[in-house]
Amino acid sequence: MRLIVGILILLTSFSTAAQQLVVPTISLDTTLIKTGERSTLSIEVEYRVDEGDLNIQWPALKDTLPSHIEILEVSKIDTQLVDAKIDPYLFVQRCELQITSFDTGYLPVHPLLFLVNGDSVMSNAVLLLVKEPQIDESQDFMDIKPVEEVELSFMDWLRTNGMLLGLSLLALVFIVFLVRFLSKRQKLDKAEGTVVPVPEKIPAHIIALTQIEALNKDGLWQQGKVKVYHSRLNQILREYLENRYGIMAMEETTNQILRSLDRIGLESTQKSKLRSCLVLSDLVKFAKEKPLAQENETAMFNVREFVQLTAETEEK
Repeated sequence: MRLIVGILILLTSFSTAAQQLVVPTISLDTTLIKTGERSTLSIEVEYRVDEGDLNIQWPALKDTLPSHIEILEVSKIDTQLVDAKIDPYLFVQRCELQITSFDTGYLPVHPLLFLVNGDSVMSNAVLLLVKEPQIDESQDFMDIKPVEEVELSFMDWLRTNGMLLGLSLLALVFIVFLVRFLSKRQKLDKAEGTVVPVPEKIPAHIIALTQIEALNKDGLWQQGKVKVYHSRLNQILREYLENRYGIMAMEETTNQILRSLDRIGLESTQKSKLRSCLVLSDLVKFAKEKPLAQENETAMFNVREFVQLTAETEEK
């Protein structure tokens, strides 16, 4: 029996000590509101830190208040020193709740239960009076709060005017496309009505003789560029044969070119000089032959003479 009494006394002393160390209080900035208006519920817990460590557990606020009181906002729990000069060991934890109600009458906010080192500590209770707004039926209905102006952001403007902006851009693209199309059509119409002169075709022998003279002025074989010299001379001859007789001389071998010329009916002398030029060019290109100076000059002379003798004149 004495043991039980001792335990009860000990628990009572712990609870009393906890209540002395920790003092929770709740208060309302206004105890009278109209339906839908707000009131600020302030919760403060004062405690001392000079008599050992304290573990203060707050209640779940949304589950603690009555259902007819709605919690709109909950601030963070802020810990501050009350007054360092007066008492450096006295601290307070604060939290504010924005509450409202759409029920009328006296609405109690029951005491809140805090746990301090496992012991229960209760706060005080407060009473909130909610009244219905008085409606003057002789006046027009008005909002509970005045209309607030909200700054319109770019995204809000885009959501409202996005479709109109898209249609405007689409119309602009269509107009640009239409203008360009009509401009091109007008140019084509003008081009169709204009007679474009057809350039006169330069005869094949004129082209070949001009290229031969240019090759002669370059003096390639005199500079030791024998392979380049015979390659260009061979190309001039092949282009002439292709333009003059219509054979695919640029793609055929020497033997294929000579067989093609057999069907044309060239004189044997002309064909012999042509064969010597083509064979010499092949020897220089593939066999790395180094012809004498006289052979280089003779090759150009034979090509020039062949072009002159086979030139397509008006009489021919």
